Amino acid sequence: SFLVSMLVECIKDMVPFLSLCAFVLVANTFAFQLVAPPGSVDFIDFKSAWFTSFALALGEFEPTAYVDSALMGYFFHYFTLLVSVLLLNVLIAIISDTYERVQEKLLPRSLLERAKLLLEMQHRMQDR
Repeated sequence: SFLVSMLVECIKDMVPFLSLCAFVLVANTFAFQLVAPPGSVDFIDFKSAWFTSFALALGEFEPTAYVDSALMGYFFHYFTLLVSVLLLNVLIAIISDTYERVQEKLLPRSLLERAKLLLEMQHRMQDR
């Protein structure tokens, strides 16, 4: 059906997007870890920096972690704008493009399915 093919195509098209998101998250995790002040417990090791960056990508953050350093504030604004604006727009563009592509294939697919049904009905009627 149309919805199933739409979901399958969206999942196929989202693989590069998800790899881009992972790259951005890992790169910014390293960046936050490098510019974090020495006493920052949120960025003490890669694991805690990863979870803090992931939480920031989802919109959850502790404001006091980013006011200690001007560079941390810069990276905070850069990361929140990059994730919330740029990557979400890319996601919307991917889904929109996939929808248009699936919509173009809808008529030929439906006609093919109808022809298969007619052939099946014809074979069943000849068997009787």
